[in-house]
Amino acid sequence: MKPTYWLADESGTVAAVEGADRRDDMLRHGWTVVDEPTGDTFVWVHHPDVANPARVPAAGLDAFTARGWRVGRPAEAAATDIPPEPKPKAAAGTNSKES
Repeated sequence: MKPTYWLADESGTVAAVEGADRRDDMLRHGWTVVDEPTGDTFVWVHHPDVANPARVPAAGLDAFTARGWRVGRPAEAAATDIPPEPKPKAAAGTNSKES
């Protein structure tokens, strides 16, 4: 069983991820390791019958898990959470559009 890590995206919304490899990949893309969420910290959840994941306050997780929601992101959605590598900025005075 892989260990679970809690990570926050740029908005502060928390996601649970399994395994150090996944954690390290997300850290390289701007996520940060955080403590397990509590209170009004938003947490990503998903449901197998719902296409899009949702954000709910940590204090409300019990109500959502009782209805079949799971903490974290489904694998296919989580893969899109990692933003692409930032593109280098064009040097001052150059045209960034391609000809």
